[in-house]
Amino acid sequence: MTSAAVDIDTHPLGLKAFIVCDLDWYAATSPENALALHNESVPDDSATVEHDVREASDHELDMPWFNRDEPGEPPASARQLLAKVTIPGWLTGTE
Repeated sequence: MTSAAVDIDTHPLGLKAFIVCDLDWYAATSPENALALHNESVPDDSATVEHDVREASDHELDMPWFNRDEPGEPPASARQLLAKVTIPGWLTGTE
């Protein structure tokens, strides 16, 4: 399966994929932005700090994600999901 590459330098908002606490993926402009988005969506997770945030690797960006809400749909990679994003926010997750 080939995926269209996301050229971060040309993404309209300069968004990148960040992983918070190894569970939630966010389209964000920086680790700080990803952490702020996480804290907005999971307000009781105040123990999450900046060192719990990392940028997704190229390998991770190309791994397929299945959508439980649309079981008949083919899996999409995080890179493909990121390419469709128009605003910073939650991208996907492992739970």
